[in-house]
Amino acid sequence: MRNYLYITACCLIITGCMPCRNDSAKIADSTNITSTGKSVLIIDVRSAEEYSAGHIKGAVNIPDTEIAKEIENYTKDKSRKILLYCRTGRRAGIALETLTNLGYTNVENIGGYEDAKVRLK
Repeated sequence: MRNYLYITACCLIITGCMPCRNDSAKIADSTNITSTGKSVLIIDVRSAEEYSAGHIKGAVNIPDTEIAKEIENYTKDKSRKILLYCRTGRRAGIALETLTNLGYTNVENIGGYEDAKVRLK
């Protein structure tokens, strides 16, 4: 019984020290790699409700109205490739302008969700 308690305690301590990966960590799991070896950050700038209804695998959700204050939670590398999409491309265009004004240099509006699904197959 003492061995069981000792093993349980050790497991709890070890797992408590491991880093958590959850939504609050705000880490993009993008698997798209550019020729420079950097991962591509795909951002869905639609609302949380639209994102929940369907989104590109690996995309993170940052509504266009929040992108200026949230982008550094995902990348501080202003030369990282960032792809933006929304429902039609309009909000992605607004987000692109915002990121460009913040100094991001490798940002692309890939249009609406349906266009993005085809392009990122």
